[in-house]
Order: sequence, then C-alpha cells, then structure tokens
Amino acid sequence: MSKGKEFREIGRKDVAELLARGAHLVAATSALAADWRRRAMPPDAAAAPAPVARTWREWLRWLAASRPDMPAPLTRMQELALWEGVIEADGVAAGANAVPGLARLASDGWRLMREYRLRPEDIQGFGEEAEALARWACAAQARLARHHPGRALEADLPGLWLQAMETAGDAASDALMSAGLISEGLVLDGFEVWTPLQEAVLEALAGRGVPLWRVASAEPVDSIARVAAADVAAECPHVAARIREILARDAGARIVVLTTPAVDEEALRRALDEALLPAAMPGALEAPRRGVQAAACPGRPLDRWPRIAQALHFLGLAGQRRVALEDASPLLFAPWLAGFEDEAGARAALDASLRRDNAWRLTMSGLRSRAERKGMPRLARVLRALEAWEAGRRTAGEWARRAHQLLADAGWVRAGLGDGEARPDADEVRQMNALRDALLQLAELDAVMPPMSWAGFLARLRRACAGRELARPPLFPNVVVLPLEEAPGLQCDAAFVMGMDDASFPQATPPHPMLPPALALRMGLPVGNPERDYRRAAWLWDRVRGMAGRVECTFARQRDGVEQEPSAFIAGLPEAAMAEMPPSWVAPALEAYADAPPVPLPEGAAVGGGTALLGEQSACPFRAFVRRRLGARALEEAEPGIAPDARGRLAHAALDRLWAALGDSRRLAETDEAGRRALVTEAVARAWEQAGPAMDAALTRVEQARLSGLLLAWLRLEEARPPFVVKARELTARLALPGSGDDAGGLRLDLRVDRVDEDAEGRRIVLDYKTGRKQSARAWLDERPAEPQLPAYALALGLGARDAVAFARLRQDADGLGFEGLAGEDVGIRGIRPCRGGEEEWEEVLARWRAALDALAREFLAGRAEVAPRDTRACEYCGLEAVCRITERRDGGSELGDE
Repeated sequence: MSKGKEFREIGRKDVAELLARGAHLVAATSALAADWRRRAMPPDAAAAPAPVARTWREWLRWLAASRPDMPAPLTRMQELALWEGVIEADGVAAGANAVPGLARLASDGWRLMREYRLRPEDIQGFGEEAEALARWACAAQARLARHHPGRALEADLPGLWLQAMETAGDAASDALMSAGLISEGLVLDGFEVWTPLQEAVLEALAGRGVPLWRVASAEPVDSIARVAAADVAAECPHVAARIREILARDAGARIVVLTTPAVDEEALRRALDEALLPAAMPGALEAPRRGVQAAACPGRPLDRWPRIAQALHFLGLAGQRRVALEDASPLLFAPWLAGFEDEAGARAALDASLRRDNAWRLTMSGLRSRAERKGMPRLARVLRALEAWEAGRRTAGEWARRAHQLLADAGWVRAGLGDGEARPDADEVRQMNALRDALLQLAELDAVMPPMSWAGFLARLRRACAGRELARPPLFPNVVVLPLEEAPGLQCDAAFVMGMDDASFPQATPPHPMLPPALALRMGLPVGNPERDYRRAAWLWDRVRGMAGRVECTFARQRDGVEQEPSAFIAGLPEAAMAEMPPSWVAPALEAYADAPPVPLPEGAAVGGGTALLGEQSACPFRAFVRRRLGARALEEAEPGIAPDARGRLAHAALDRLWAALGDSRRLAETDEAGRRALVTEAVARAWEQAGPAMDAALTRVEQARLSGLLLAWLRLEEARPPFVVKARELTARLALPGSGDDAGGLRLDLRVDRVDEDAEGRRIVLDYKTGRKQSARAWLDERPAEPQLPAYALALGLGARDAVAFARLRQDADGLGFEGLAGEDVGIRGIRPCRGGEEEWEEVLARWRAALDALAREFLAGRAEVAPRDTRACEYCGLEAVCRITERRDGGSELGDE
C-alpha cells in the first residue's frame, strides 16, 4: 500500500458519477467531505440518494457499526471521563485541576499510538511520562472490560475491525458487498501519507476485493501572487475588500480564505462583516445585521457567548450560602433573568446601594431579603431557588435535567412569554439550544461514571462549553474561512491564504508531552519532527496552488512590533498591490461641530456641594457638569474590609470627639499615656456608633485597633507643636464665588472646616484632615488647583498675613503622619512652610487663590462641559470614562503629555 500500486487514479470530474453509482468517498478533513457532498449532489436531489462522503474517522465508525459483533465506541466526553477516572485511581502527583488536561493528553497520545500501531510495552523505558501513558492505557482497557463490556475507545475500533476481518473469512467479503463497497469501491482524497493503521485497513479492503480510488491532484495555476500588508491590522481589511470585489461581479462565486495561526480570526470576522453585510454591499439582499455574519467562519466557544456565559455564572451561584458582590452584581443586570424588564431600575438601585454599603460579601438570604423589601418579587423567587438548591451527589443526567429546569424557572429558557417580556431573538435561541445540547451531551456520562457532586458537574459543563463552538449563520455561505491545514482537495473560484510569514509557515508541530521524541522520530510520528513538518508544508503548498483559478497570499510586514519576512514558499511570487477601498467605503468629509457646547447654569438654580465641586471643575469641566448638573455618579467598588472613604469618616469623627475632650495642647501634655488610651478608645467607640459601617465583630476589632494606634501616634506628633488652643471644630462657613464683577457671588459653597487652632502668638492655623495620599504644594498653588479645600477655607475665613492653612495627614504607610501647609510666617510646625517673601508673598498667594477659585466658579456657571482633564492623574479615579470618551481621544493622539 505504501507504494500505492493498489490505487486507481480518478479525475475530479469523474468522482460524482462514481459516487452516484454507490461508491463511498473518504476525505482527510471535514471541510473536504462537506465540499464533496456539495459537488457530487445530483441535480435532482429529491430523486437520488445523497452521495456518501465522510472523514476517515466518521467512515471507520460507520464501518465498525456495519458489523453487529463490534463494540460501540465511547463518545469523546465519555472517553475523557474514563481517562480521568484512571488517572485519579493511579494516584499520580497532580492537582485536581490538572487531571482533565492529563486526560486529554492521554487520550490523544493513545490515539496516536494506535494510528502507528504502537503497544503499551513499546513505550516502556522511555521516561516517566511514557510509562504513565502505558500504565493508564492498560488500566483503561481493563476498566472497560470489567465495567463496560460492549464499549470501546474510538481509537481501538480499527484494530478490532481488522481482527474481526481476519477471523470472518468469506463472511467479511459478504458484509462488504452488502455495504456496497465491493462493487464500486472507496474513493480517497486529501491524504498526504498513510499511517500504518490506515495502510492495514486499506490492505484488508483491497484483499477482499474492494476497488480503491485516489483523486488526482489538481494542476497548479499560474495566477498566483503575494501581497505585503504593512501590519496585521491592514491584512484583514485588504482580504475583505478583495472578496467584496469578487462578489460584486459574481455573488455566487465560491471563495475560500485559509488562515495560519498568525491571523486574528476575530479581526478577520469583523472585517468581513464590515465589508459584506447589507449596510456595506450596495444592492445586496437586506438582512438584519444582528444574528448574521458575512462569511462561514469558525465559531466561537460557547462560554464566550453572552447568554451562555451569564447562564454558567448563574448556575455557579446555585447552592451558595454566601456570595461576593462581584458575583452577585452580574445577576442583577442579567437581561435574561425573569422579571428584568419590570424590575431593571430597582435591581440597578439595589446594586448601587450594596456598593455604597461596601457589602463586598453577603449571604444569599440577605440578598433575597433586600430584594423583597425593595419590591422585586421575581428576583426574590430566583434567589430563593438558588438558596434552596441541594448540592448532593447525583448522576450527570439528573444534574443536567435539574440545571435545565433551574434555567427555565429563572427565565433563561422560556416556554412562553409573560406580559411585557421581550421575545428572544434568533441569536439568543441558538445560544440556548447549544447549551441544551451541551447538557444532553453531559447526560451521556451516566454510562461510564458514578454519581458526582454539583461542583464536579459544573466543572464538566464549563469544559464542555469551552470545547464546543457556535457560529452565526452566514449571509454568504459561499465564502468560507478555514485553517490552512484544511486546504488539501478543496476546489473554489478564488482562494486567499493569510498570515504567510516565515514564522507561521511552515508551522512547527510540537512534540507530544507523553511520547518520547526519540521514539516519535524513529516511528515517523507527526509530532516534534521538523523534517516531517517541512515535507508536510511543501505538500500542502502544492495543493493550495491548485485549488482555485486565482490564489492570493498575504502576510504582514510587522506583527507585535517585530519585522516579518514572507514565507520561503511565497518569497518568489509576483507582488500585487493592496486593494483599494471601494467608493462606498470612502468616509464622507467631516464637518466640525462643538460636541459639548456650554450650558450656562440657570439664574437662581441651586447647586449643592462644597469644595469638591471646585475640585471636580479643576480636574475636568466634563466631570463637574455630569456630576453636579446631571447628577451622575460612578459606581462604588466594594472591597474586603472597610472602604477608604469610610475610614476617613471614622478618623474625622474620632478626632472631633477627641479634641472636644482635650481642648488644647496644655491638656494634651498633662494627660499620661493611660489617659490618652482611654480617651482614644472612647472616641473611636463613639465614632463607630456614629459613622461605622456594618462589619463582622472580628474585622471591627481589627479596624478599631488600627484607628486607635493611628490616633495615639497623631497625639504624640501634635504634642511636639508649639502651644495651641482648638478654637473651632467642624466649623461651617460659606464662600461666595466669584468675589467681584457682574457675576459676583453666583456660586455659594457651604464649607465645613475640620479644625481651627490658635497659637500663643494669636495666629490662626486652619487644619483639614487627610487620610488619602500625600499632596505636594503644587496641588493648591497651580492655576487649576487639584486640592482647592485650603484656598477655599483661607478665603472663607478671611485669613490674615500671619495665619496658616495645612493638611493634617493621617496615614500608616511610607508617607507617614505629618502636616503639609503654607503660612505667612514661621509657625514652628514642621511641614507648614512659610512664604519666602514673608507676609507680602502670603498676600500674593491669597490673591492667586482668589483668582483661581473665581475662574473655576465662572467656568461652572458658564456651563463648560468639554472633556478637558487637567492631566492624566485627573482621570485615575474619575469613573466616568464610559461616557466621556477620553480613551477614544487618547487612541487617536492625546493632547495630554506623559506624566
């Protein structure tokens, strides 16, 4: 057989006639089998049987099934479950998460061994991994014989069929004759070389009188060229434009796009959609864009489709007594959850309240209670079903049935539509049908597996969804995207081969981790063999050159910042130009307009806020407009422990109570360490009663101890200051801005000053507690001050030339504790810097502050709303990126400099 003397050669035009007489065709790939079924279909398909065209594996299954004495093969999922059980029983040193991967390696390794007729003893002594594979293979065979008689691994079927043929005598020929193989024979196409197992099967067929035909290779065409794209981003639009040109001339032209691993398939899909869907194709049949893709592209894994991803997330919450907010939040926004149309607003409000409360972890019963109190009965019913879920041990089939019912009860699977419910579109129906099929596939595990836990079932369901693909129906089924390996034997009108750089073709086949490289080289296994890879690439390239009337190869000169050269196979081809964009693609002339015109504040309108309003206006006019005028807010991020803003509120409340008790530095100095601890403990306890978040007792004790230690350290720092008296705490004041002109006092800010001290010299020292990060003096001296609190306090309280303003920084990190401020003269406090020019310069600082705050107030009153951040740091904690489009501006060339 290796010399091919038993084969008869047949031209491609004669294959259809032979198949019509009853011959079987076996193709190397599923794409080629489908292509032959299309090509060989009789003109009057209703009056003639469909041609038989299968892949080698499909045909072997059919051949084995034709004999009643052959065992039934396990499905792929059943096989993997069998291997997993063998590996776990073997006690191999691997984590539970590694077992599924080892099972796939073992299954593929055993299939390869069977193809090359290797026995377990043939790989003994070739290393720990090979011996493990041999041991597992023997255990799998023993387990099948003991527990599952009448079943077999798919890789074992050809060998079992050969044994049956050898012992059947003339009865084997009779079986082949009844199957129709003896009379017309077997046609093979797309095969490069025969494996030892394939040779043995074909020799057995030939020995029984089955005619063997091999389809002649197509002659290479002269019309072949290469195109060099500037980068990977340009390659896909070029190919899409070429295909568009062809379809504009002949909408039924058959086009094949072949890809190497260098091609981004998602980018190619988007480029084809943009070029070929009705909105882009003049005169094309109208079809809804949603739910349709332009070409027949490989599908995406099920777990990457939105409805299925959310369904898997939902099932993962079943039986959970406690749940993190990051897991519960997607549930509140799932549009497929029952009652979403009626309760969407209330569910969003519930999510916002949970974030405000920093409820980063909550009980399922607590979440259900909140839903009931806030008028969301349908959400509450779903949560009750999740809470009541019993996660014992059941068979896979029982779990599949219960999971499907839970999804149906929750709204993912709908038998009918309730009042006001939106009808699922075809895309959503396809997704849920695919998930149902995955559940049915899991039910097959009952044949080989004992009852399992809910967590084990879920893990298998997730793997099943990751391993199955789903594609949208194509508008142009005659445009097919395939991996380059699927090319042999295909015939079309035009072919495009993408990603043909020297790093991607020839493609290296990695060695199998469980088969020794020395043995793989000796036996000619197609893994880890560079010489074999090159021969395969050369043979593949010859088939590509004959598959269409015109073949065009593309590659990107640059990928991931690395220069690329064309593959040696296309280096000598004539170069073609990049495709010109069709006239319908040319962008219209842009017309400039102001996308954020000023919206002046109506006269007499009330706008709440203190210095935070000025801080937002300073950071970005858009932020101030959206937050203060439109009332929009970024969602808080719930996190373990206590939120930073809650820590700040507690520190403020505790310090206020502490200084209410102390009053001045003299009392502080007279209080010993024990007295201070008592004062601090009492202040922290009262602060917690006043502003403390709801937390468990252990975490509350930790946070109270942390705050107490911080306050004791702060008192030691304050003790080192010159004598002072606390004149005011939580002092309220009002600041009218601007301070002069026609719009004087148009903005009135209500301020709350944390503390005002007076030293022995009669100087006022205004303090603002800060538990956030350290700020430089530039934060309040710039033309647009990032921290306008101190300037606003200084103006509102009418500070004089000898007074001072400062942040009191309370942090337990590298910044430490300390003061940061400015004064007209030295007040004897480290961190409060006196102006170098004395009182005159201090007066200038106060004047600059007045001008800066007046300018910010005028901007706000005028309704400035453009996206104009002060610097890149202004965007770090904004939270409005989704609506301000700052990322789009930066992608197109930011006006902001690097920080």
